[in-house]
Amino acid sequence: MPVVTVSCYIRDLLNGIQPPGDTGITGPLLAQITPYDPDETGVARVYVWAATGPESRLAFPRNTGSNTPAAWKQIRHDMKIFLTWFDDTDTDPDVDVNFPLLIDFVMDVLRTSKNSVQVTDPETGQVSNLVDVGENMTYEYVPPMSLEDQRYLRFDCLITAPVLELFQA
Repeated sequence: MPVVTVSCYIRDLLNGIQPPGDTGITGPLLAQITPYDPDETGVARVYVWAATGPESRLAFPRNTGSNTPAAWKQIRHDMKIFLTWFDDTDTDPDVDVNFPLLIDFVMDVLRTSKNSVQVTDPETGQVSNLVDVGENMTYEYVPPMSLEDQRYLRFDCLITAPVLELFQA
């Protein structure tokens, strides 16, 4: 199914990547589809969410059942990539640049990903092609929020990255 395919591809692209040393993150990022609630562990995380996805037919014939010819369809997935991270404002001398560096790093991984890439749905085995990963992105870097003990700040960012999926159906 297309939502599963594109969500898993983006999750797997970002899961386990090691941000550069200047970010202050010592371990690899953990990318997930379903977020923790609440996420107050202090680990840098990436959450991948397929928010909307208009689908349209590019050509005929339409698939009328199993083993019938099918033409191309497309879905433009509006992928939402949420970054969250906690940093100690008392002991981290680079607190002003760490999270912006993380945003830049994640966006660079997206913009340099393979284009196009053929993917297989993990549930159905349906093959599709993902195009334009990281070609058009926006980010929304919201002000940090203070946590209960006032030493740690929670940093959040939303990256919107549309992905075009082409498949036969």
